[in-house]
Amino acid sequence: MNKHILVFMLLWSMLGMFSSVSAAEGGKTLFLLSPLVGSSSTDLQILHETGTLYGLNMLYAGPNFTIGSLGHYSRFKSSTENGYLFYLAYYFREDQPVQPLLSFSADYIGILTKLDGAAAAPFNSLNVDTSIWAFHPLAGISFKLGEQRIAPFIGYFKEQVTTSLASEGTNNGGQTSNGFSAANSVELDYLSAGAKLDLIFAQPIRFNTKFYWRHRSGEQPLFAARNQLDILFSHQAGITLKYDYFEDKYEKNTLALIGPTFIF
Repeated sequence: MNKHILVFMLLWSMLGMFSSVSAAEGGKTLFLLSPLVGSSSTDLQILHETGTLYGLNMLYAGPNFTIGSLGHYSRFKSSTENGYLFYLAYYFREDQPVQPLLSFSADYIGILTKLDGAAAAPFNSLNVDTSIWAFHPLAGISFKLGEQRIAPFIGYFKEQVTTSLASEGTNNGGQTSNGFSAANSVELDYLSAGAKLDLIFAQPIRFNTKFYWRHRSGEQPLFAARNQLDILFSHQAGITLKYDYFEDKYEKNTLALIGPTFIF
């Protein structure tokens, strides 16, 4: 997949939200659009960096269907990071207290790190380009009580990590060696288990979270959580807070964002 497909996924999700709102009959529907700003932290094997984060979050929530996306961009001292998330969930047996659940998410993180000679010694410079794709289909059972919902699930998590290294070479005693470049790609498969929660407090306050552990034989479990709190001041506007945390074998990412929410 390339960035054109990513853009298509984001546009498709937006169109899907609007068409779902238009087609919905009965029940309550909600579409939220949120420009966000905050901070991002990334831990790679070679460095730890924090920086300013900008994002755009979209969410449509209907009686038995949720679709959304989050795109974000961060600039650090030595790196830039782009991230895209697309997700959807469908709850069968509408208006029943117990509902089977099917869900799918696709996640991309791209990190480009440029180190100068002081940070990359003995190399004159070092560029590290890391891209991570993750696909996560899952199935579960949703238990609903009024407006509140909890849905434990199990799933399959596939991750592809590609890392490219490039350097101008080394400088030893005034002699500069030839530069080099190398690339490596790893595919990892996991079983996942976790839960989704959708909670509404006195109507204006909505909280949803998805948290799960990924397990792979012979390795420590990895944890991820995506949290969103919406405080609605009226039928047209509110504020959104997001906090996401994601671990994998090679890096950790933390996102904290806040921004206005526009409701359609």
